[in-house]
Amino acid sequence: MSRTRKRMSRTGKRESREANRTCHELVMPNAPDSLHDIRAFAASALGEMALGRAAVWDIILAVGEAATNCVLHGQAKNGLHNTITTKIQPVRGGVRITLQDEGTGFFADVGTWPTPDLSSEKGRGIFIMKTLMDGVEYPRVAQGTCCVLTKYVDRRH
Repeated sequence: MSRTRKRMSRTGKRESREANRTCHELVMPNAPDSLHDIRAFAASALGEMALGRAAVWDIILAVGEAATNCVLHGQAKNGLHNTITTKIQPVRGGVRITLQDEGTGFFADVGTWPTPDLSSEKGRGIFIMKTLMDGVEYPRVAQGTCCVLTKYVDRRH
């Protein structure tokens, strides 16, 4: 049986340590004001991992795009419990980031996602995430939308 310790700070950050792998978790209101905090949380959690600078910047940008999609498209219908949950966890050879909102749900096969009009002001988020990350998935969840970003890294650079 594995042991999990959880700790929550005043900012809503929870950390779980299971089998020597730390899972960082942040729950924030699903609002534009939370985007900076989500990116800063990602930067802090990634800073604790032995990742290269380029990988960290790629991940922070992808997390920002996913969080922006939560704010723009993932609002809860009734406005209650309208949050974005961000989890960052090391995996073998990299890191996995999960962002989940409580909106109406979006389930895309990003493997077949078309290339957007790159001169457009909108509609490039998934394209940017796919370009920067090794994996972008939108698995079905009971409520809302879940975006899973995976980055495998060479930790020497």
